[in-house]
Amino acid sequence: MDITLDSYEELDTILDDMSNSSTDILNRPPTLVEFVTEHLRNGNDLFVTGGAGVGKSYLVKRITEQFNSVITTSSTGTSANAIGGDTIHRVLKLKIASNISELKRQDEYEIQQKMKKGLSRSTAEQKHLGFVTSLLQKAELLIIDEISMISKELFDMIFYRLDNLTYNTRPSLLITGDYYQLPPVKSDSYAFQSRHWNFPTIELTEPKRTDNSTFYKVMRNIRLGKKHTKIDTYMERFKTCDFNSTPVRLFATNKESEALNKQELARLKTKPIKSVMEIIVTSTSLPDIMINSILSEFSVQETFVFKAGARVMFLVNNTDLPSYNGELGTILAIQKIDYEDPDTGEKKKATVLEVQKDNGQKVLVGRHKFVKSQVSISGGLVSMNTVLEAKQYPLKVAYALNVHKSQGMSIPTLEVDCKKFFENSQLYVALSRSSNPQQLKVNNYSRSFIRVDRKVSTFYDSLNIIDISSYKF
Repeated sequence: MDITLDSYEELDTILDDMSNSSTDILNRPPTLVEFVTEHLRNGNDLFVTGGAGVGKSYLVKRITEQFNSVITTSSTGTSANAIGGDTIHRVLKLKIASNISELKRQDEYEIQQKMKKGLSRSTAEQKHLGFVTSLLQKAELLIIDEISMISKELFDMIFYRLDNLTYNTRPSLLITGDYYQLPPVKSDSYAFQSRHWNFPTIELTEPKRTDNSTFYKVMRNIRLGKKHTKIDTYMERFKTCDFNSTPVRLFATNKESEALNKQELARLKTKPIKSVMEIIVTSTSLPDIMINSILSEFSVQETFVFKAGARVMFLVNNTDLPSYNGELGTILAIQKIDYEDPDTGEKKKATVLEVQKDNGQKVLVGRHKFVKSQVSISGGLVSMNTVLEAKQYPLKVAYALNVHKSQGMSIPTLEVDCKKFFENSQLYVALSRSSNPQQLKVNNYSRSFIRVDRKVSTFYDSLNIIDISSYKF
């Protein structure tokens, strides 16, 4: 094709625009994602902290996308599933050991059992920890999420594995979490008390969950354990609330929340429906003993009992419906529909739930495929591969939850009962679930519930925080 003078002029204009655009990119400061990525690529570790709803999970997701070989872990099964990872216990074969001495005995027992089958000691050791060794040596990045739930003893065991299996070639560590939230369940020690804790730190401070600046400032003070009459006065406004819809009630204990859920479900005159989870094991190497353990880590129940008229909470983000984790609604009806299986093309029937979300939108909710991934090595790269799939409605009867199970959620219509609060930071975790303070009620509030572990306060006071104010999030 002939190029006219006009075409050349147009081309010059395009090239000038491209040049200016490239110059802008080169001259602009790096984004926070770029800064953290470069920091980790240089072999450094990093601790990312911050209060509830400031974007820690989003940042970790973006960082993960920048690397080819990533081991994604968390302290609990539920939080690991939320980020598409596995528990640190399972990845590093820590099993039920509670300290390094127990871990050594556990390893020796496993090796001896293999040697009884005729294997040499070196072969038995390779069978026991060879895969973990390969994993750690090939990975670029090891993510440990929800660090506040990891004790000093567990953190020491993690480094025992790293020090003994990687031979100075371990992956960079990206550790995330907030020590001002719920602490380890069976220990009064924290990972930061370990001699191995020596990490540069960045702290995210801008709220993403709520745009109510006054509420956020009060939550920030409660997070830090600061008591003041101004906070008490502010909390008075939450004694009553004109709710737009039935709220989720947060309790201290699972016993309280489950009792209310059963009570409210029983009041409905509609017929109870039972949905049993469909389980598909996709890995031939997954032992039967692990299946029940994995299923307990999903946010949904193996047997979901519901009724038309029941209040429910969505447990996954789904852009197709759309819905988000923590969104509330009411089951209107149960319907049968015809559909085509996307994998086989076969015509099938399915039972779907018609749910009216609290924003008025009606959606049809079918079974959702929940996936359990475990770390593997393929083509020299570390990746997360599916070992089990489970199909269940992504809903929970949601008249009530306990505070532990609500961690990480954003709940738009919330009623908090503080009566039996007993843990440090429990009040903060409960209140910070609210994404709309205009739809928040707080019962039995007392400033005595504003409490934090002094060890945590001292730790944060001693941190050298990297200044990230010049980096765009």
